[in-house]
Amino acid sequence: MKILLDTDAGVDDALAILLLLRCPDLTECVGITVAAGNTPLKQSVANTLRVLEVARLYTDGKTAPIPPVSAGAANPLKGRLVHATEVHGHDGLGGVSLLVDRTGRALYPEAEVIRDPRPAYRFILDTAAKYPGEVSLVAIAPLTNLALAVWADLDGFRKLKEIVLMGGAFRHDGNVTAAAEFNIYVDPEAASVVLDSGVPVTMVPLDVTEKARILPEDIAGPGLVRAFARQMMGTAFDFHERFEGFRGCYFHDPLAMGIALDRTLADGIKTRVVVEEKGSHTRGMTIAGLRPDHPLIPGEPNATVCLQCDAPRFEAFFRDRVLPAGA
Repeated sequence: MKILLDTDAGVDDALAILLLLRCPDLTECVGITVAAGNTPLKQSVANTLRVLEVARLYTDGKTAPIPPVSAGAANPLKGRLVHATEVHGHDGLGGVSLLVDRTGRALYPEAEVIRDPRPAYRFILDTAAKYPGEVSLVAIAPLTNLALAVWADLDGFRKLKEIVLMGGAFRHDGNVTAAAEFNIYVDPEAASVVLDSGVPVTMVPLDVTEKARILPEDIAGPGLVRAFARQMMGTAFDFHERFEGFRGCYFHDPLAMGIALDRTLADGIKTRVVVEEKGSHTRGMTIAGLRPDHPLIPGEPNATVCLQCDAPRFEAFFRDRVLPAGA
């Protein structure tokens, strides 16, 4: 199995990246593309490189080789970019970019990895062409890079095996407005383009991602990754304690990665999904025909929507892979 990851490199994105690279027995990561979202593009790229450096140092023989990184869209297809720094911190990683050691050097420097000069949309298309029918694109960011690839070469985009995306809310409130989940809200036009591309899509919405959590006790104790996670996640923990009633963080992006790696973690309904692009109160809302005998939305199914997941099994899988003793 080959995975191409598209990320905007916030706190839960970082956990998803670490999980991906801790599963070399399950998949090969063929690249990472980056979009603006949780933070502006330049910061999202820097965050990706910091997380990759943590992964590089965390090498007990079970970490995959570090993949190339390609920068992509700095803005959504339409409208202004919306960030989520109130959740992820001013730099998107809870402030770890400012941390230094006793000598004044960055505690979490950016990894020296291959910075592919191609824009992300071209990297996506070239990777799909290199491995036709083999690449699962796991999208945990606004879908701008994917939509630009569709516009550039629809037939080439259709060489992807599938898309697994973290996004949407169906029988669940949104998390940026009452109706909309963040990744879809930032670029609903891009989401519509991707859903209509003809590539099989699995959506991992808030309906399931808010059933899985990481808690402070999960990252207590010694180890490089645990220290990084503690220093990164304080802002997110504070936010969830204030607004969600628990001290911890939802496993949004890591769960999408987990489902891409193991489909038995979730149950889905194949249905037609549309995205509201214009509503003054509902922009970014995802709507699905979930009545099995009377879906109420015309058109053929274009996505499998995950509505149930085995959260305890995923949480155990994540801890085993990313947070074993001493990690």
